[in-house]
Amino acid sequence: MTFWILVTRVTKTVYNAIVAQKSLKSRRQTWLGLAFISPWLLGFIVFTLYPFLSSIYLSFTRYDVVSPPQWIGAANYTTLVQDDPLFWKSISVTLTYAVVAIPLGVATGVALAMLLNSNIKGIAVYRTIFYLPSVVPAAASSVVFMWILNPQIGLVNGILKSVGVVGPAWLNDAKWSLWSLIFMGLWGVG
Repeated sequence: MTFWILVTRVTKTVYNAIVAQKSLKSRRQTWLGLAFISPWLLGFIVFTLYPFLSSIYLSFTRYDVVSPPQWIGAANYTTLVQDDPLFWKSISVTLTYAVVAIPLGVATGVALAMLLNSNIKGIAVYRTIFYLPSVVPAAASSVVFMWILNPQIGLVNGILKSVGVVGPAWLNDAKWSLWSLIFMGLWGVG
């Protein structure tokens, strides 16, 4: 208990020393700076911090939106870990995605950076092409990839069919969907 009293006293002393040293102009600049960042700060508190803290609180309650939350402690987490078979499958898929997609994305990004840093004719066109994924909205990219990976009329299966290979249902088959998502994640690499 005495440790916290000591910390509080030291903090107050340091704060008072800083406030005493600040000039009127410096304090005015501080308030002006706070005024300029206040819209962002308010947005952060309302749209990020409050929902984050609320979801942590609600994860320890039984809540069905209609009735008020009832505190149940860690029972939700116990149920999740012990009784939900999809939890461990989702952890496995997430770890697989992270272990494969992150190193592959970094290696591909470095390789593309080295290629785009070379001095060849028309490099500006190639740089523009490789910058396009950053400009194209994610929803538009998703629609394009749904068409490219469509099992009936998709571009990938059309190319495979032309060489005599029957392509899978890339996004609908459990064996191929993770690898399709990793491939789609590489679209924005670099």
